[in-house]
Amino acid sequence: AHQKNVWAYKFAWDEEPVTMSLKCDPEGVEVLRKVFRAVTPAPYFDKRHWNLVALDGSVPEPELLAMVDDSYELVVAGLTRARREELRLLTQVAPRSRTT
Repeated sequence: AHQKNVWAYKFAWDEEPVTMSLKCDPEGVEVLRKVFRAVTPAPYFDKRHWNLVALDGSVPEPELLAMVDDSYELVVAGLTRARREELRLLTQVAPRSRTT
């Protein structure tokens, strides 16, 4: 399986309000759409797994952050072991040197 471009989320900066496409657990997709008016099926993505979230302030920040975290985890879980390792290496923070 070829995995060239892998997204955990995608922004549409040119829309008003700005929108964000997020991957979601299939069981949670419809629940989020029913609970939040700002959550709709994401265009150009598999509607069973992706939601479009309008960043209009109607989704509470803790819920939005949970959706972002869930999206990241779902996308990373679908990567090959090699891609997960590559991502881990890219996101490692180098320890800061201490000066005394």
